[in-house]
Amino acid sequence: MTDCAFAFGRLSLLPRSAGLLALVLASGVAPAFAGDAAVLTVPKKLHAGGRSSATVVTFDAATRQPLARPVVLELVSADGATVATLYNGATGPSGHALIPFDVPGLDSGAPILRARVAGLGNPLEVSSKVSRAPGILIETDKPIA
Repeated sequence: MTDCAFAFGRLSLLPRSAGLLALVLASGVAPAFAGDAAVLTVPKKLHAGGRSSATVVTFDAATRQPLARPVVLELVSADGATVATLYNGATGPSGHALIPFDVPGLDSGAPILRARVAGLGNPLEVSSKVSRAPGILIETDKPIA
């Protein structure tokens, strides 16, 4: 199972929590989007120069029905500067978007993946870690002890 982190956002006035579950709360949204909610799921570790993916799910918070919403996914440095825009599209009628992307050749560190979802006042943000170490695959016909 792959380790991942996620953020959940909806119209609310509660503070953001720390840890793997980051509650990102929205305010000041248009009345048509007052019941919108979204979830951003990303891997805990990104491999510089490799491939990865993120998932964004948008739905009505009251009815849990999927909503199609525009989404922009950005990779942001620890100081808040946008490093790369990874996706500019929408979740579609199913309210779901699987977003594959190439991880830029970053130095090791803790960048933030930020999803700006139409209908949420504040973006969803999840911290990740960048590894420059190559992935190692060991394949054998014998058990590894």
